[in-house]
Amino acid sequence: MSELAEILTPCILSRGIPAWFEGIKAIQYAKKYSNSNEMADSEQSYEVGDFQNVEEVIAYFKEEAGDVKADWVDIMKRNAPDVLRQYGNLRTSILKDGIVPRKLKELVLVGINVAERYEKGIALHVNSAKKLGASDQ
Repeated sequence: MSELAEILTPCILSRGIPAWFEGIKAIQYAKKYSNSNEMADSEQSYEVGDFQNVEEVIAYFKEEAGDVKADWVDIMKRNAPDVLRQYGNLRTSILKDGIVPRKLKELVLVGINVAERYEKGIALHVNSAKKLGASDQ
């Protein structure tokens, strides 16, 4: 169950905590009806990213997006710079290799963005997954 809980964490980045909670409820439901004795809590420890300032976060986002900076980054920088810094730390923490490799997490984000028909997100996460070894297949 720990692997399933971790695979759902990219939902936090794309669709927020409520989407993650819905996934956790589904895991709990499956556990209840499968008579699984596996622990639901992960032994995986998550380290918070270490961005110290907004410029580091912006450089990270640009690198991740192929030197393209999204408009929302400028809006956050101007209006909520500490939130932007913390979001960068959250993102790196969620997307790092853990029980589930980052490549699979990127593919989950591709699926989320396809479902939402968000073309920029699809392109971003397809490119990231390919950098990590995913193929068109």
